[in-house]
Amino acid sequence: MTSEITQRQLFLFWLPLALMWLIMGIEQPILNAVMARLPEATRHLAAFEVTWALVLLIESPILQMLAAATAMVRGAASYRRWLVYMHLWAAGLTVLHLVVSLPVIFYPLVGRVLGAPPQVVTAAHQVFLLLIPFSALVGYRRFWQGTLIRMGHTGLVGRTMVIRLAATVAPMALGLVGHHRGWPRVPGGHLVAAGGLLAGVTAGALAAWWYCRTAVVSRFTAAASGTATLDTRDSFASMSAFYIPLSLTSIVSLASRPLMAYGIGRSVLPLQSLAAWPVVQSFLFLFTSLAMSYQEAVVAQAGLNRQNRPALATFARRLIGVLTAVLLLMVLTGGTRWWFSVVAGLTPELAGPAQAAIVVLVAMPALVTARAYFGGLLVVRRQTVALSLAVVSGALVLTALVVALPRVPTLIGTVVAAIAFTSAYLVQVAVLSMTHGALLETHHHVNS
Repeated sequence: MTSEITQRQLFLFWLPLALMWLIMGIEQPILNAVMARLPEATRHLAAFEVTWALVLLIESPILQMLAAATAMVRGAASYRRWLVYMHLWAAGLTVLHLVVSLPVIFYPLVGRVLGAPPQVVTAAHQVFLLLIPFSALVGYRRFWQGTLIRMGHTGLVGRTMVIRLAATVAPMALGLVGHHRGWPRVPGGHLVAAGGLLAGVTAGALAAWWYCRTAVVSRFTAAASGTATLDTRDSFASMSAFYIPLSLTSIVSLASRPLMAYGIGRSVLPLQSLAAWPVVQSFLFLFTSLAMSYQEAVVAQAGLNRQNRPALATFARRLIGVLTAVLLLMVLTGGTRWWFSVVAGLTPELAGPAQAAIVVLVAMPALVTARAYFGGLLVVRRQTVALSLAVVSGALVLTALVVALPRVPTLIGTVVAAIAFTSAYLVQVAVLSMTHGALLETHHHVNS
């Protein structure tokens, strides 16, 4: 019988996945720093946050292709069937983005429903139009990356993200240079950032396709790629039963961004808070991205060998301790103030709301790590409905708080969002932990 994975082996397996998520975490602060250094920074930062919330919500059903491919791709036959499933999602979400981009829908949605200030809405629409292919590109990248993870090629996953980061930074650096040298027709900061983002996701998708094609697809055995038949897990009904509840977790989670924009827009200092909140989230993502990356490691290793589960729990506890300690140290020593003012380039009127929020968010790395651990174990057990239940429970709490907290006259918008965000994750972890415990108890009862 295969022995339990060691902590060193698990670390080396997880490290490229952490790099993948960390690069995504680095990307957002770069986007914000570029916009903060170009004209009309406050308006463009706010516009990008509103647009980004909608873009993420539209792409959210496809984000779980990473976990799905990691859990479900076993050979050529299942790979081809899941790729067809991916095509359907990509087409549907692109059409949805096109429909929402129509001015008759977009302007009332952003201006009235989300409550964005009038000076933000037009700039937000420009970004939204530029990012029409975003959902499909992200979905394909994550599908091919999940296939690489399943087959043990986590190092290649890291390479795809390095390529993506380079492709993102290049056009934004060009926009900054053009502005400072007075080149004509340099677009606004929101379009510079969106153009870099689109270039990056395109390069990342192409790189993931190439590595998957050369390292995995071309090397399937003749038996697996030729005469292999599909089992019940590869019927479209079974795939949907597994994937739709899983995708719902991303849909509901990312719906929190426009919900928080709703709460921020009705709180104290709405414009400043809308501009500062994406900077707060991008900084926090440097920590939570490392935590999120752990889910795919749990799915892959727990799925390969049940004996790995105690080692996975130990690694989760260590990851919680390290991430929480580093973030807390930065908050207590003034490191976060330096980040917001110097690295992110926020003005004092924006840095203050950002600092107030990050103090509330210190517990988030621990909560996200716990969610990744329990979520990964439930994905292996194909209990994706439980994940949906946890996320919906958290969303209900978040919704209640973003409606109620703006009525407190002493709470600025970023603090309202931070309290709601942390509370929602706390509820998710509680539900997932109880579900996992109940499944273990049932398993022990059956075996006894």
